[in-house]
Amino acid sequence: MVRSKIQAWIRPGKRKHNLLILSLSLFLSGLLFFMASEGVAYLIFRDKVKDYTSDVLVRAESLLTQTESVQVAAKSVSETGGWPCSRENLNHLRVVVWPYPLIKDAGYTTKSGLTCSALWGNLRTPFSLDHFDKKWSFPQGCGS
Repeated sequence: MVRSKIQAWIRPGKRKHNLLILSLSLFLSGLLFFMASEGVAYLIFRDKVKDYTSDVLVRAESLLTQTESVQVAAKSVSETGGWPCSRENLNHLRVVVWPYPLIKDAGYTTKSGLTCSALWGNLRTPFSLDHFDKKWSFPQGCGS
């Protein structure tokens, strides 16, 4: 019975049917191979992606901790009195920023923009912060 069906498929009169079966079998085998390879790739890279995401999370938490500590130190210096961009306050801000590897600079802002920073010192004209896409606003004018 199976032999007669196979012979019926091979007959020259049924070429279109044979082409359809051949195309369908090639498509299904390709789809099966693709699904199997995607499954294997997922199993291989699952742990690597998990490690990478945990590393990114640890780095983000570290950056957040560093920015909060710099903000607290800058706020405490500016609350002691005097002008936040004085030479002594900027030197203290440089000392505060130095041990943190993820923070390159910290400064004081006003409504007109960045007035001074630990790296650049006092700016002649405030640097406008309007052209940056991301903004972090701190309530007392201290930012990093």
